[in-house]
Amino acid sequence: MEGKLHEAAIAGDVLEIDRLIKENPEILEVGAAEETPLHIAAQLGHTEFVAMIGILKPEFAHAKNSEGRCPLHLASAKGHVETVAKLLEINSDICFVRDRDGRTPLHIAAMKGRIQVLEKLAEKKIKAAWVWADCGQPILHLCANHNQFDALKLITERVKDKAPEKFVEFVNLKDDDDNTILHLLAAKAQYQVIEILFPEDRSKNVLEVDVNAINQQGSTALDVLHQNCSPLDRILRTRFILGDGATRATNVLGSKSYGIKRSMWDLLFEGKNAEKSKTRDALMVVAILITTVTFQAQINPPGGVWQQDGTITRKKLASDETEEVMYYAGQSVMAFNSPSCYSWFITFNIVGFVASLFLILLLVSGFTLRRKVSTSVLTVTTWIAIMSMLVIFGVTFSSLKSDNTRGVRYTNPLTVSPLWLALIILLALSVLLSGFIRSVKKGFKYLFYCLCFRKSREEDHEGRDRNV
Repeated sequence: MEGKLHEAAIAGDVLEIDRLIKENPEILEVGAAEETPLHIAAQLGHTEFVAMIGILKPEFAHAKNSEGRCPLHLASAKGHVETVAKLLEINSDICFVRDRDGRTPLHIAAMKGRIQVLEKLAEKKIKAAWVWADCGQPILHLCANHNQFDALKLITERVKDKAPEKFVEFVNLKDDDDNTILHLLAAKAQYQVIEILFPEDRSKNVLEVDVNAINQQGSTALDVLHQNCSPLDRILRTRFILGDGATRATNVLGSKSYGIKRSMWDLLFEGKNAEKSKTRDALMVVAILITTVTFQAQINPPGGVWQQDGTITRKKLASDETEEVMYYAGQSVMAFNSPSCYSWFITFNIVGFVASLFLILLLVSGFTLRRKVSTSVLTVTTWIAIMSMLVIFGVTFSSLKSDNTRGVRYTNPLTVSPLWLALIILLALSVLLSGFIRSVKKGFKYLFYCLCFRKSREEDHEGRDRNV
């Protein structure tokens, strides 16, 4: 008889189960050992069969199979929306039933990305979102770790709508490693998902969403974001995403150590340090771009390379005579067609490449912007790299433009190079002048200190002489 009951549950045959019950009214009691007919029907999505069993045996909704799962777990995992709705009509408290891994049907639906099922469960029992799995993770963390970001968005929005007074508490929940959901989203660079955790006006957040929570590795969400994004994203996104209140763990720990005794000096220069960090990131991006461009230009020069060996006839330098020159496959075409341009090109390409590599080396080595000397070195190196790019572009333009332009006039970028040179000279003079002014000020301060110290010593000697 149990075999027939099992077959009827698999087929979802309501008429057959009705006939079996009439033949043996105790048949459902026999089949309640471990996996009930309701488990089978729920897993296969037989809604009518589920409704009938729910009427006859509503306690089956709480029954667990060998994995500790109730019928709602199985229906949620498979995404049977109508079956889930029918089970919730039987008893909505089954939303809180946990399997042997401590996961509720809401956890299962979230991990599987069953959005419509999540809608039904959240509509009926949003409080189930606060239940933790035995693995030590809240539901938002489970969504992030299983890459179910649509499910994460849905749950976040439903909590915000149905329990706004507990929303901040909900998004600030931590897992066993003290990671908030911001840590996990930052690690996966899910910028759009991060944005829904904050109000549209970031100034209204007032740090209610704890952007500076520190995990067991001693990192804030901003630290994690810096570790998992490119320098360009670091500049363009991090402050915009997490808001101006976000900071690095060192700053958080420092503020906690000093407490209210933080000096006004620290508060005054905290913003400047953040700006210097952004400047370092911008310099790194510029240096990487220049290195890439100059390297590619070196291995693939303008005009290309000869594809096979041959000879070329050209004029001799400072003479109208011609000469035949042998070229080989892989050599630069520009080197034979425009030797002078190629000489300028190769020289400044090397200068730009070396300058950008030197800039990267300085930044990677922790060269700080806090000292004026360091700032000057980085600035001059950047100027050299950028000026090299300008010369390379002008030389390339000169060597590749056609003489037969049919009256079209082209302006060589090198014709405006005096303006660039004047600009660079003005910038250099301003830097040198500011350094000179600082040195003069320090000199006057030192001189004033020496005079005051000498005067105080003379007064001390006079006082001693009088006492004697």
